[in-house]
Amino acid sequence: MENKIISFVMLVILFSSISCQAQNARNGERENENEKAGIISTIQGMNHSRAAHTATVLDNGKVLIAGGANRAEIFDPAKNTFEIAEGKFETARLFSTATLLQNGQVLIAGGYDNQNAVNSGAWIYKSES
Repeated sequence: MENKIISFVMLVILFSSISCQAQNARNGERENENEKAGIISTIQGMNHSRAAHTATVLDNGKVLIAGGANRAEIFDPAKNTFEIAEGKFETARLFSTATLLQNGQVLIAGGYDNQNAVNSGAWIYKSES
């Protein structure tokens, strides 16, 4: 009887091992598919931590990240890097809007400052080409 129990336990362990290996192989295939499709890849982080910010695609293909800090940043998808934009807000912007204008400039308006006061300020970002 003891040999049958040991054989049964070994069979369960073997089956579990094969099942886990098959699942890991399927997960690995999905990860490889994601990498091939470019769904997720790690890049350099932003220069400033942010929350309640905006992201606006510029005419040159770069992305303006504004709000959540008193400095805006530009993401360059060709290089996968962030650069600090010229100029700065007098205070951190939270929940503002950022609108790409027909002339390629971005209007950043309203929102809250870092004291949670509603702000009526407006700024224009002019991208370099």
